[in-house]
Amino acid sequence: MSSQQSDRRLADIRFVTSHYEMLQGLAVVPFLLVTAFFFFTATEAGERFDTPGWTVAVVFAGAVALMLAGVIGWWYRRTYGELKQRSEASTGPVWLAVSMLLALFLLKIADFQTALSLEMIVVSVAAFVTGFRLRPLLPAFTLVGGIVLVLGLIPLGQWWATNGHPLSSTEAILTVISLGFVIVAVWSHVVLVRTLGRRK
Repeated sequence: MSSQQSDRRLADIRFVTSHYEMLQGLAVVPFLLVTAFFFFTATEAGERFDTPGWTVAVVFAGAVALMLAGVIGWWYRRTYGELKQRSEASTGPVWLAVSMLLALFLLKIADFQTALSLEMIVVSVAAFVTGFRLRPLLPAFTLVGGIVLVLGLIPLGQWWATNGHPLSSTEAILTVISLGFVIVAVWSHVVLVRTLGRRK
């Protein structure tokens, strides 16, 4: 192994040990899917799912998702062990999330009626910036950011003759963010497995 490869390997291991809990992505996928479906049913496109029993179905699905999270979390601990991390954490992701929420809030107050989705563009920028801050997760954040950016730039509001872009509603934004995190969660698992392998 060359010195450059050794340095890269060391950097990957440091990243995994610093973000071990976050990289257990499969544990949150079921809950993210339930969350995405919940918000989708509140959009115009998802209104047909809003039946009398949908609330019970979502609550049941949420309970199942929590149980699956526990089982998958147990599998991670059994496969890779537990890691006691330092309480010190970077405030970068927190400030990024706060900045994105503030930008979305200001856009809502301004109530721009455009054929594009300025909200989706804000989300895509946040995804790109987060990817560059968390380099091993850059492929997933780039994919999410690219998809969201394209969706935001397509003039769906004009094509469908709607009042504003259909993805600019709060419910649609939360649906897209939840689905985006599914992609990131799966890639996080890939990074964990690729770096640590699987213990026998």
